Amino acid sequence: MTWTTLNPMEMNLFIALICSMFLAAFAFAFWINYELAIRCWFLNLAWALRLRLERLQLWFVYRLPRWVIRWAVVRATLHATSGKWSNEVVSSVTATTVMDRWEERS
Repeated sequence: MTWTTLNPMEMNLFIALICSMFLAAFAFAFWINYELAIRCWFLNLAWALRLRLERLQLWFVYRLPRWVIRWAVVRATLHATSGKWSNEVVSSVTATTVMDRWEERS
């Protein structure tokens, strides 16, 4: 018996079987993780607070004038290619490197 030879009644039974297996697996996973979720409820709260803080930061940054953002990018890039990194070509420095060097500065 293949998928194409199933009559509509068998097809409905097959779909119901697949759905019930999915629901059983979901319920089992929920049961396993329920205790962990009870123990770690504060992690969810911390995640929600970090998300709200990031949204607030983005709301603020998106309202800054473009010249301020451009100045900050140029300033950080200049810092990442001067001093002990003065032998690096500006176009070869990645954004991650710029951020790492800026963090190292503070």
